[in-house]
Amino acid sequence: MASSQDPGFAAVYALQARIEISRYWFQSADQDTLGRAEKLLDQARDLDPEALEIHLAEGFFHYWGQRDYAQSLTAIDHALRIAPGDADTQALRGLVLRRMGRLKESVEWLTAAAVADPRNPIHQIELAIMTLRSGNPAAARGRLVKALEIDPGSAYATTQLARIDVETSGDLSAAEARLRDIPVENWIAKPFRWWLAIARGDTAQALTLSGVGDNFDSPSAQIYFHPAMLRGLALRAANVAQGARSAFDQARRELQADLAKRPDDGNRLLALCMVLNGLQERDAAAKVCAKADQLRAPDAWALSNDFRNLARLIGGDRMGALEGVEQRLSQRIGGFPLRYDLNPLYSELHAEPRFIAAIKLYREVMGEAL
Repeated sequence: MASSQDPGFAAVYALQARIEISRYWFQSADQDTLGRAEKLLDQARDLDPEALEIHLAEGFFHYWGQRDYAQSLTAIDHALRIAPGDADTQALRGLVLRRMGRLKESVEWLTAAAVADPRNPIHQIELAIMTLRSGNPAAARGRLVKALEIDPGSAYATTQLARIDVETSGDLSAAEARLRDIPVENWIAKPFRWWLAIARGDTAQALTLSGVGDNFDSPSAQIYFHPAMLRGLALRAANVAQGARSAFDQARRELQADLAKRPDDGNRLLALCMVLNGLQERDAAAKVCAKADQLRAPDAWALSNDFRNLARLIGGDRMGALEGVEQRLSQRIGGFPLRYDLNPLYSELHAEPRFIAAIKLYREVMGEAL
């Protein structure tokens, strides 16, 4: 084969490895997919171990495939020594640092990527997200508008603009209107659209969205969005106690059946942690939650942080949930909109003085627009 003789094919293998790693990260945590990526990387190294594309792919592999941020940064830095101005490598460094909770450094590297490749809409979007978290919603909105000029159909940019509507003004209707042209099964918009339905009190829409499209089961979130779990949360938010219990009970049975085949699946364990708390089975929940916490990788950005905190609250740990809210608001980063004051699932904390103070401080830090 030509690929066994031509060093130029190292980049091809590395790109194929990135595709497999992306499939693992965003679609399903399948170990066979990760194995194919590792094999492709080995083939690439045999052809040209110093190819930029290999070290970039290794950065993705250690980040998306193994949650080893230190090793990912080592590969990224090697790539930057080969090509200091490579925008994709700069952006990846910013994304890894974001997961590590290093907000300022993340912004610096994402800014460098957007400057190096200003026509890449993803670089503009990721920088916009961090610009918002840095307290500049107007600049974030401008970045997203630019991303949509480059890629007018971007569901990612449109969803982030809708998030800014919520973050800055609490305008749930405006946010929903932005998403009107995005198909309901779109996996990028679906979690936020579900949250909007909960916040707007549209239980019917939340229940519909709970079962629309593919189940979101990716390492990027660190939680399995089991449809019955989502239905249970929607019904709990609407104070439909018996319906919520039935949904949580269904989720428990199905998750336990899954976990019998893969007992160390942290995403499903966290979902089971949630539903057991929803069922008020606190002793069983405590064991499952502890194992889920042990298996979840440290991650300042993952959606799992917000759902783990919610599991505490619905399980009766009000103070633990309140501390979690304070921590998330003080960090100012996360993949979900941090508008706990608009979320009926947090209604029992809304009158707590510490909760009110945390929301007030968050608004002050994030800017007057809030």
